Amino acid sequence: MLEIRWPLPSPLSPWSETAARFRLRFPFLTCLLTVLLLTGLGPIASAAPESGGNELQTMQEALERNRLQGDYEMCRILITEMLRFQPGNPVLHYNLACVAALEGDIEASMDALRSAIEKGYDDVRTLESDSDLKPLRKTIEYKRIIADQVDNLLADAGAHVFHFTDGTWNNLGLLEDALSDRAIMLEMMVDDVGFHVRATGPADVIRPTGTDGRGGDLLVTLTAPDSLRSFDTRSAWRFGFGSLDGEPSGRLLGLPGRPLHQPVNDLAPEFLVGPSPDELTIAAHIPWSYMAPYGPPADTLFGVNIGHTGPGRFSQLISDPAMADAQARWHRFRPIQTSLRDESAPRLAGRIPNAIVGNKSLEIELSFWSDRAGQAVLTTDVLDPNGQSTISEGGIGGDVDLQPGLNVWTRGADLSALPDGPYRLTAVLTSEGDTDSSWETDVLRFRGSWLERTRDRTKPLSLLERASIEWRLGLVREEMTRRDSRTYPAPMVTTIQDVESLLARHTETGTILPATGSMTVICPSDDGRLLQVILTLAAGWEQDESAPLLVLLDAGGSGAVRVVRSLSERMTEAPAAIAAAPSLPALRPGVWDEGTHAAARTALSWLHERFPRRPLLLVSLDDATDVTDLENTYPDAVTGTRYVTPDGYAVETVLRWLNEAR
Repeated sequence: MLEIRWPLPSPLSPWSETAARFRLRFPFLTCLLTVLLLTGLGPIASAAPESGGNELQTMQEALERNRLQGDYEMCRILITEMLRFQPGNPVLHYNLACVAALEGDIEASMDALRSAIEKGYDDVRTLESDSDLKPLRKTIEYKRIIADQVDNLLADAGAHVFHFTDGTWNNLGLLEDALSDRAIMLEMMVDDVGFHVRATGPADVIRPTGTDGRGGDLLVTLTAPDSLRSFDTRSAWRFGFGSLDGEPSGRLLGLPGRPLHQPVNDLAPEFLVGPSPDELTIAAHIPWSYMAPYGPPADTLFGVNIGHTGPGRFSQLISDPAMADAQARWHRFRPIQTSLRDESAPRLAGRIPNAIVGNKSLEIELSFWSDRAGQAVLTTDVLDPNGQSTISEGGIGGDVDLQPGLNVWTRGADLSALPDGPYRLTAVLTSEGDTDSSWETDVLRFRGSWLERTRDRTKPLSLLERASIEWRLGLVREEMTRRDSRTYPAPMVTTIQDVESLLARHTETGTILPATGSMTVICPSDDGRLLQVILTLAAGWEQDESAPLLVLLDAGGSGAVRVVRSLSERMTEAPAAIAAAPSLPALRPGVWDEGTHAAARTALSWLHERFPRRPLLLVSLDDATDVTDLENTYPDAVTGTRYVTPDGYAVETVLRWLNEAR
């Protein structure tokens, strides 16, 4: 499979199953984008000669067409020709291996794969999971390649461990520009506040005047190892630091397994004068709260990777195949071993194996860093959602002895008799002098049988509404497998609550749709893909079936979502109307392709079947939209089409049209 490596974090929602499934239909297309985008973070692929630029673009377009047509022979010819311009590009050699495997030429595939490895390809996770390479899996040579890659990566990680002492700055090394002698010097410190990063480099690189709003030129990934293969991990927190419109800007780009790309004021960095007049330093701070429930002294092993997405082609601290992929599950890191000083402030922290609790007792490991010997009382408790103790005595306490340095205790929490739902574990250590240190973490009491029981409860729903519940159940299953085990599964809890409220609404009213307001529904297509549609319903929609159904169409963009959400606040001005914004996939935003049209037809079919008596109004929010074939699909239902510029006046224009249609 030829993975897309975007130079910027993807804006797609982590719950965007439709978009993810659409991308997976064309795994090979990622080759084209990878070749173009590899230079965005690190000098993995060499640049094509000036004279070959147009030829490469033409070949890439031809490669895309031939892959879609299943013409692997022509794909192989095109990749071979592209290697004439980029002979050292490991991804091209890897893609050649994929094509050969798809053609059934095992020997040629292995030759190309060996070339990719020799040129620097070391993405073990892709090698193991790539469906294109399935014919190679049983060969001894393939297994040897995987084993050698793992051994090399483990040895490299073990040879580059950073040893951090609490409150002391550490030199991480340099990010070097592949095309010049410029470099960015990296420093890092860990203390009781969190992680601190300083990057010093040329003033035109450490820029305080950026305007792109991408989340910052400095891309920092912090990790907690979760695998025997301690060179990469699924537990990764990603941050961007830079500036927007001349002001310092920090963004939370992702939590483990979940891209976010959210601006956060607390993460705004500082720009400081560097050691020389033509240098600047960007100083960023990442509090422990952003990595909860991880933190010392319970956790002493972490990891870091840092890259730069601004001017130049700067290397990464360690080459990560997924550094620029917001959807990636695994990230590379350099290990960090942390330790506290004798004079470090006392602190209490806890560690649990899983934030989802079943019927077994949960083991809690509590760690306390003490600056002296003495006596203390350790009390643990389990609080319900109202903050009340579930233990009749108000917690379980006992005397403990303190030794200078690290103290570790193990306690248990049995939640098997409690109803499913969220709870909070707490621990308080009261030492001599009535000095308290406290720790807490959230857990979810959840029995997996809820999924099957809830699926049975969906049987009374119509086929048109059942898919919306089953999609949410799928999100819960996915969250249970992909999440960081120690992190509270907030999206999962929210989705469970959403399912319960939708089923309760159906029991009361006969539909999962609200009397007014917005919700996301799912339209299944004939090929099994799921299409998300945001519905905004005006009050009285159930009683007046003659009011218009407005469908906002936008290929691969976010204009339709913005407009329909703004409409939700103004739908009182369009009594009984309904507005729908399907999430239409597109290879390029604003450009309709076969997949875009298929998704639009799926949405219209669902909407027309669910609301058969309503006149359909089609609104195009991109000037590339051709709605003629959509209009012809339901000639008796579609009563009007219109192009609306997705600007600040779009909502007013749409509301005016709705009122005219009435």
